[in-house]
Amino acid sequence: INLDRESINKRHEILMSRKKLLQDAGGTSNGVSGTDIFKLSVRGKELYARRDTLTIVKGSRLSKLFGGCWDDCLLRDDDG
Repeated sequence: INLDRESINKRHEILMSRKKLLQDAGGTSNGVSGTDIFKLSVRGKELYARRDTLTIVKGSRLSKLFGGCWDDCLLRDDDG
């Protein structure tokens, strides 16, 4: 049992380390990538921006909004 526990703990550490690296690179563990492209409507004009561009300033409002944590809560039009 101790060997299984050690193996599980080691695997957990590896996975958590990978998760942190992914988040630091601009993505999250839920399938979000820094290369995701958003179609934005800004003052009636359609603009396209990559997630890593919108989140380049860490801690900013855009970074928090488009960082991946809120993807299920963002307002969307009929096109998605």
